[in-house]
Amino acid sequence: MTQLLEQTLRRLQALPARDQDRIAAALQEELDRLSPVPEPKDERTPGLGEGRFEVPDDFTAPLPDAFWLGKG
Repeated sequence: MTQLLEQTLRRLQALPARDQDRIAAALQEELDRLSPVPEPKDERTPGLGEGRFEVPDDFTAPLPDAFWLGKG
């Protein structure tokens, strides 16, 4: 913990509870703004796209020169 944070916490602990709560709420709002909690992603279901794409037999074959020269 940094020295600044330690000093701040000591000062915060010396305040009345209602002021601690008010400061904690403001700090929580700032933390939420700086690092929002990501929305949970939907679960993926394996196999939904099965059969939609077929890898051609020549997938790993070198590309023709025409492709690299922009003539195709």
